[in-house]
Amino acid sequence: MSKKNKSWSEHTWSEKKEKFSIFAFIFLFLSIFSFFSTPHPKRGQLKEIEIKLDSEPEFKKSKGKNSSNWLEIYSEDIKYKLEGIDYKYLKLETFKSNIHKDTILKIKVLKDNIYEMIYKNENLLDYNLAQIHKTKNKTFSQIIFFSGFILNLLPLFFKQNPVYKNYYSEKEEIDFVKLFVIVWFIAIIIAIIYLGDFKYISGSEFISN
Repeated sequence: MSKKNKSWSEHTWSEKKEKFSIFAFIFLFLSIFSFFSTPHPKRGQLKEIEIKLDSEPEFKKSKGKNSSNWLEIYSEDIKYKLEGIDYKYLKLETFKSNIHKDTILKIKVLKDNIYEMIYKNENLLDYNLAQIHKTKNKTFSQIIFFSGFILNLLPLFFKQNPVYKNYYSEKEEIDFVKLFVIVWFIAIIIAIIYLGDFKYISGSEFISN
């Protein structure tokens, strides 16, 4: 039987450790990456400009299972975009009722990304809540990735698969895969409790922002 067709139980401890080391590296990379992702610019970095819309705002949605929504507005042949977590904090009904072609808006941007939007002294986009959301989304990712790294690192310290005595006093090898599933599930529950709400959890937003 080839190595590729082996079931997990048929792999030698050396082969299992090799796979654990690969996953440990992947989770370590993701843990490090999480510290440099989902940036939310400080207000001092934003440029405030007043624009007049050249056309009607365009609401767009990507295709596929994990679809996402975003908004595009145009002024003087420049496209400004509101997407990801920031889009969630747009006052959508107010925007649709009031913002049309020739509307004058004040927006705060970094490059062509919108982070604040003001219409007649009303802020249509909650910068502070978006910042909190991004921070918690990032924290959730860090907890999950780092716990994955630790779980896959643990078996590498054992020369042989550790054993334990079951209810019948028989020796059995520790099934690290089942152990990982249980511990990782607990880590996810702890992360959700810490964050206080399911809405802050989104892998796609973590990656795209």
